[in-house]
Amino acid sequence: MKVNETCVGCEACLPYCTQGAIFMEEARASVNRDLCVECGVCIDSEICPVSAFEEDPDDLAAFKRPFGRLLAKHTDSKTVTKGSGYDVKTNDANPKLPADKMVMRLEINRPRGGLKFGDIERMRAEMERLGWNPKVGSRARSIRGDGLSEKMAGQRILTCHLEVILDPEKIPQIVRDATQFVNAHDLWVSINVAGVAAMIDRTQAVLKDAGVYMEPVAKVNLGLGRRQ
Repeated sequence: MKVNETCVGCEACLPYCTQGAIFMEEARASVNRDLCVECGVCIDSEICPVSAFEEDPDDLAAFKRPFGRLLAKHTDSKTVTKGSGYDVKTNDANPKLPADKMVMRLEINRPRGGLKFGDIERMRAEMERLGWNPKVGSRARSIRGDGLSEKMAGQRILTCHLEVILDPEKIPQIVRDATQFVNAHDLWVSINVAGVAAMIDRTQAVLKDAGVYMEPVAKVNLGLGRRQ
C-alpha cells in the first residue's frame, strides 16, 4: 500500500492497520513497506476522508497481495492458482476429497507480528520430517513453482495454509505436532478438517476420544455436478 499526496494528516487510519505499518511522517501518513502485508484494511474500511490509500503496483506488493487481501477482490486474479488437489474449501464438482480419508487444513498467521513466507516453508519442512506430507496452499504453490519462495522468504504476509490428507485416526497426532511448532515460533493456527459425509461420524469418534470437539458444517452448492 502507499499513501498519495492528498493525505491531510488526520491520523484516523493509524488504529486500523493490522500490522502497525502506518506511521506519521512530516504530518502525513506513510506506510512501512516491510511491515505492510497488503491486507487492504486501510482502503476497505473507507476510514480515510480523502481516499489517500492506493494499492502499490510494484512486484513486492503484488507478491504479498494474494496472501494478505482480506476481501475476495484478488482471489480470482490470474496471479492466483485456485483449487489445489486437497483444497478443503473447493467448490469444484471434481471428486477431490478421497472417500476414505480426511483433509486437514492448517491456516497459519502471526497477528501484529507479520507472518513471513519463510515461516511456512520451515513449518512444511518440519512436518515433512515428522512424517507428514503437507501441501502448501494453492496460492503459495504457484509462487514456489516459479522458484520465488527463497527470494521472498523474508517477506511478511498475512496468512497461508498447509493441507494434509490423512486417516481420521491420525488427526490428534498432527494437531499435537502442529501445535508444538506454532508455539515454538510464536505463530497462530486455525484447523479445519473436511471429508465426505460418510467419514464424519468416524472422525468425530476419534476426536471425542482425544478430547476434541468438532462442530460439523455442511455445504450445499447449487449446480454441483454440472459439467464444465
